Amino acid sequence: MKDFEADYFSNVCSAPSELVEVRDLSVQTHIKNFYPSLGKVQGVYSYGSLDINSRNVKVVTEEGSFTLKFWENASLNRLNEIIEILLFLGNQTIRTPSPIKNCNQEYVSRTQKQITTLFTYLDGELFGPTPDNLADFFEATGQLFSLLAEIPTTNQSTSYMAAPHQTQKSIKHSLKDSGLWVELDMVEFHENLISMWPSINKDLDLFTRLNHPSKLQYSHYDLHPRNVLFDRNHGFGFLDFDACAVSNPNVAWGFLLIKNLRQACVNKNKKESAKVLSLSALSDLQKISYAQDLDILNLPIYGRYEIAKRLASILDEYTSHGTKIWISMLPVQIQLLRESYLMFGNG
Repeated sequence: MKDFEADYFSNVCSAPSELVEVRDLSVQTHIKNFYPSLGKVQGVYSYGSLDINSRNVKVVTEEGSFTLKFWENASLNRLNEIIEILLFLGNQTIRTPSPIKNCNQEYVSRTQKQITTLFTYLDGELFGPTPDNLADFFEATGQLFSLLAEIPTTNQSTSYMAAPHQTQKSIKHSLKDSGLWVELDMVEFHENLISMWPSINKDLDLFTRLNHPSKLQYSHYDLHPRNVLFDRNHGFGFLDFDACAVSNPNVAWGFLLIKNLRQACVNKNKKESAKVLSLSALSDLQKISYAQDLDILNLPIYGRYEIAKRLASILDEYTSHGTKIWISMLPVQIQLLRESYLMFGNG
């Protein structure tokens, strides 16, 4: 990949595609059995998500549009936690999908073969970050995190905790295995990762010293452009609260900063360099109401930790379990690390 080249996350086309007939009939039957008050199903559409832990479809009925989510690897406790988060946010000013009760007055619908939840469908186009709209995005996201901080946490709350030493170990092990990268046909990315490793390793060491448990709160740790909507009349909307758990918000903000600024560099119409845009973004961040809760100048280090953690997870899943579904994202993570250094330098 070239630096700041459009990728999967640059595509802001959000039009779902129609499902094949067999799956369509299955969804229609499900809606009829659990949500009869919604009326006849008029259309079922696939979002084409990469998420392997759940599958979403858009369902259009006589009563409106909804999102039906099929869960595969989530416990009932976790589903209830996500629902409680969304119910809380639904009573505030943040636009998020709202859970809907079924005919049994439950939010979770269960059969012998599947577990599902139904949500209101959130209107809006997928967010396309530009240098001109990042400040508004940061302010809206700050409002989201301020509200998430109000949700009480317990020992049973799902956590998304840091594991920098394991991340370092996993990446170092993969770098020594040149045959792995030949097998993946990613020799060039292997070389790129080797060249960046001293900087990445330094950042992971810095992260260990910066990360403090006192900062923990509910945080949405996957706010890339395809999980953010924008509507001119209603502003920003946020999706995929599967990725909301108790963690250090600096990690979530570091990742969303790098990810969305990267896309702003892709979409920019001006001649400013990536470094100039990154300085402007940090300045914008310092002006938002949530800024007092963030370690803004060190956010690139937090973000690189998150990217490195995802990279290590992809490699571990492949080498330990042969999981290939995320392999296509491996070059994206490596390139994102490279571009983070182009934007923020090695300091």
